[in-house]
Amino acid sequence: MRKRLKRLILGVVIGAIALLLFIFFGGAKYVRILGVETEKAGRKLEKIEKKVRSGAETAREKADDAAAEIKDTVDKASTRVKEYIDD
Repeated sequence: MRKRLKRLILGVVIGAIALLLFIFFGGAKYVRILGVETEKAGRKLEKIEKKVRSGAETAREKADDAAAEIKDTVDKASTRVKEYIDD
C-alpha cells in the first residue's frame, strides 16, 4: 500500500514538473501550432470522408440494381422451369 502511494505521489510530482517545464519553454506556441495543423488535417479528412461516402452510396445503388436484375432473372427462370414441369 505504501509503495503504491509513493508511486502515486512521485507521478504527480513528475507530472507537475513536466507541466511547468512545458509552460516555461513556450508550450503555448507548440499547442497553437499543433492546433493549426490539426485543423488542416481535419479539413483534409472531411474532403476524404465526402468522397468515401459518395463512393459508398454509388456502390450501394449499383448493388441494389444488380440485386434487382438477379431477382428478375431468377423469377423468370423459375417461371420457365415451372412451365416446363407442368407440360
